[in-house]
Amino acid sequence: MWYNSAYPADKFFTAVKDMTLRYRTNAMVVANDLRNELRPDENNGIMPTWGSGVESNDWRMAAERAGNEVLKYNSNSLVIVQGISFANNLKNVKEKPLTLKVKNKLVYSAHVYDTQASSFHFDTAESTRLSFDKMFGYIADEKAYNATYSAPVFIGEFTASKMSYNYWKFTIDYIKEKKLSWAYWTFNNSIPTTATKATCDASAAPANGTKGDCTSTLMHGGSCQPTCNTGYTASGRASCNNGTTTPATCFIPKKCTPIAPANGALGTCPPTMNAGTTCTPYCTSGYFPQGQTTCKPDGTLDNATCGTTRLWSHPKLQ
Repeated sequence: MWYNSAYPADKFFTAVKDMTLRYRTNAMVVANDLRNELRPDENNGIMPTWGSGVESNDWRMAAERAGNEVLKYNSNSLVIVQGISFANNLKNVKEKPLTLKVKNKLVYSAHVYDTQASSFHFDTAESTRLSFDKMFGYIADEKAYNATYSAPVFIGEFTASKMSYNYWKFTIDYIKEKKLSWAYWTFNNSIPTTATKATCDASAAPANGTKGDCTSTLMHGGSCQPTCNTGYTASGRASCNNGTTTPATCFIPKKCTPIAPANGALGTCPPTMNAGTTCTPYCTSGYFPQGQTTCKPDGTLDNATCGTTRLWSHPKLQ
């Protein structure tokens, strides 16, 4: 997140202002990258979102405020806004673009690593292109230049990989094709060898599922998705590392039943929650959510309450 219990949001916005003032006369500083690799607040069960409208977790809302703070004190600066989920997820920008008060100063940024198998797929050049387009590439597509969400995209981080030559080659090809600006992490890394790596047999169906799109010749560094039977959830994607398959499994996810807090209602909480998810209750006038309701991985429920202490603003009870 951009804040925590020891570093409240107001300090974040103040720091943005202070850094802008400090460097606004330095010709070598042309942009302000607002926050690096946004990730969940695991201690309080808060997940960053894009466009939820909830002040406590909406990075779009916070980034828009911070970006306008930069431009208030330096209207010539570029404002770089990374996606959520370790900077790789900008897919909701299309429906809810960020708007700054000074035009043509917004740059979106994505980080791309071969470890982000849940977001990017490097099996083929086409699967790489499709996953990049879905998560961030569409924003900078030449065909969308007149769209309200259109803006430059900066690949703020990518690297050489000893695990997946596909990742390295297909990422470079995509950057060239889309004419994207980029930064490499880190300078002391090395380009991976092109030596042939062993493929994997990932065609075995998991218990309580089928093989899905997995084959007997999964490329080194590639991944595939088995399909699970009704009522079961996949643990992730199967992957290949030089002839060794890491399979995915199908399991019955644990669930929780959220409880409406006193002086409030369920709000965004569904009748049944899957393990590992969070939601936010609505509170009646004069009361405010004291955290989020969380269904923990072991299936236990951490139910939020409504109290008189304002931790953040929240939509009124409907």
